[in-house]
Amino acid sequence: MKKIIMLSFVAATVVFSGMNLNTSAHMVKINNTPGTYINYEVVVHPDQTFSHISCPMSVEMINESGLIIGQPQPYKQGTNVYHFTEVGPVYGLRMAKLTDISKGQTDNACFIISWIDSKSGSFYNGDTYMFNLYGTNIVEPDNHTTVE
Repeated sequence: MKKIIMLSFVAATVVFSGMNLNTSAHMVKINNTPGTYINYEVVVHPDQTFSHISCPMSVEMINESGLIIGQPQPYKQGTNVYHFTEVGPVYGLRMAKLTDISKGQTDNACFIISWIDSKSGSFYNGDTYMFNLYGTNIVEPDNHTTVE
């Protein structure tokens, strides 16, 4: 009888401790007003070597687990500001990236490009967080030399 009572107590403890009773998280989902989103603004600052790249590129925002936030956006020359939103508030790492999306291209047809800016901490609803992507290193795949 003592074992049954003890197992029932342990099972109840596990069930109740596993429940998320955070009411503010539920309020964010119910209250979809513009102030409930975290805004990320990514600015691409192309340099002189960037104008020679002919491969398609993508601007994306990811979290510390590598999960994409929002929809990746194709980079268009002349458009250097990109916007992403996320339901918050959240705590962690957010990383803006500009990478090539040269799927199906030969290795020597495209540059390997990866411009990154990251921020960590708390990200709050209604606030806008700026990320700046500056080009400094582009690696050519055919001879793996760095252009600066």
